[in-house]
Amino acid sequence: MFRKKVKPAPVPTFKDPFEDPTSIGNVLLKLGKVTREQLLHVLGQKAQFDELLLGHLLKQYGYVCDLDIANALKVQADLRNGNPLKAELDVLQTQMDESARGAEELSTRIESARARRRERDEPSGLFLVPSPLFRAGN
Repeated sequence: MFRKKVKPAPVPTFKDPFEDPTSIGNVLLKLGKVTREQLLHVLGQKAQFDELLLGHLLKQYGYVCDLDIANALKVQADLRNGNPLKAELDVLQTQMDESARGAEELSTRIESARARRRERDEPSGLFLVPSPLFRAGN
């Protein structure tokens, strides 16, 4: 009738911030959103702003955006819940989304450049940047 209380597993403490592979800093580092130098810079500042979370400080310094933090938290939760495959899938999904946004932005820039060329009555060729092989008068 009596249930034995089960203590939750202790959360390991790490002296080196790069030792914990599931820390938000390490996840952002692995995702390529911050560099080691940026992370060290913010970790050095964190002592002064103890009440702020690392993600908020990284955002204040302009190193990451809200979407980066949200994606990193999703990957972190998967890793801490013992789902490394789900974490890997989240990383791949994030990369695919970023590639799609990048392709869309590139398409917009190309169309904008073409429109500017049409306004100036310039021939619109395949290259947006003049080729070093192309010389005026040829």
